[in-house]
Amino acid sequence: TQNGVKLPIEFFADEDTPINIAIIADTSGSTSRVRGNIKDAARTFLKVLGPDDRAMIISFDGKFKILNELTNDEKVLKKSISELALVEMDGSTMYD
Repeated sequence: TQNGVKLPIEFFADEDTPINIAIIADTSGSTSRVRGNIKDAARTFLKVLGPDDRAMIISFDGKFKILNELTNDEKVLKKSISELALVEMDGSTMYD
C-alpha cells in the first residue's frame, strides 16, 4: 500500500539467491537445561539452507566465540553446533 491505497504487484520473481547467515546461540549458564533444544533448533535451521548458502555458528555467554567462519560445509557446521556448550560464565552479554 501507498498512502492507504493498495497497489498491484507489477513484478514478482521466485529466485534462489545465496544467503549468508549467523546462528548466534546463548551458551550462558541460564540455558544449560535447554542446550539440547538450542542445538536441535540450529540443526533444523541448517536443513533449509540451499547448497550455495553459507552459515557461521557463534556462541555467547560473557563473550562471543566464533566457532566457524562462513561456510557451506555441512560437516563443519554440524561440528560447530555440537561444540555449543556451557562456556565460562553464568551471565550473558545479551543486553550489553
